Amino acid sequence: MMRLLVVDDDPDVCEALSEVLSDSGYEVETAPDGAIALERLLAAREPPQVVVTDLRMPNLNGVELAAALRGCPRLSSVPVVLCSASPEARALAAGAGLKDVLDKPLDLGRLLALLGELTSGRQTSAGVLATELLRREHAAILRAIAERASEAGTLGEAAAEARAAIARGILGWFQSEVLEHDAWEERFLFPVIDACAPAPRPYTAMLRHQHAVLARWVADLATLAAASPLDPVAFTRRVDRLLGLLTAHLEAEEAVVLGILDDCIADERFQQEVLARARRR
Repeated sequence: MMRLLVVDDDPDVCEALSEVLSDSGYEVETAPDGAIALERLLAAREPPQVVVTDLRMPNLNGVELAAALRGCPRLSSVPVVLCSASPEARALAAGAGLKDVLDKPLDLGRLLALLGELTSGRQTSAGVLATELLRREHAAILRAIAERASEAGTLGEAAAEARAAIARGILGWFQSEVLEHDAWEERFLFPVIDACAPAPRPYTAMLRHQHAVLARWVADLATLAAASPLDPVAFTRRVDRLLGLLTAHLEAEEAVVLGILDDCIADERFQQEVLARARRR
């Protein structure tokens, strides 16, 4: 598991980042300022893979911490990500030779993508981390989930002809987008995960089971959509259950599976398939 050190004098920031990064598959340690962070780094048997630090802190700020790491042969290769709301941050970072700077409040998606690049060092030939492309697709599906829920909520008040059209649109999205996404994962993503994930194996068994349940429920939804007249209550209930399961499924992949993939991915064919998929969508 990749190890990170988060350095910030705001304990709420340390707690929040620790939770998010731990859920993403990282082992996280925190420090309240640069001086304590440096002390721990010097005493550590093995340094972390990345240091994520605030700029302005008492005792030793983020730029000074980075300079101290560069002056220590054992720690000089540890990447430092500087985070700050200060307009001076990028200039200070550039002067200290730091290239990885993120603005506060942090965009967690950008932070996770950057950490994936720094810890794995394995990218597609286009220079994009394969798992970042998958995270973007997940984000698009989550946006679509909110749209489908809103559409399903209008069924009760819609006229009969409009109900049928809305139901067909929702069903078509599940069939063409969700089931296609699941089939792609079964073919390309899950075999890579199972090959490099820790025991028990197959590691993706629970996710495969969720795929099977989603497929059965989509078939049930098709039956409901074909009924004449359409029962809006039964159809909406089935849609709600499908969207709930799909959301939980994506959250499980984000929290565990993609973090494992960041750590171990070395399959060039898989990376190229992810890139080709992103181009098609």
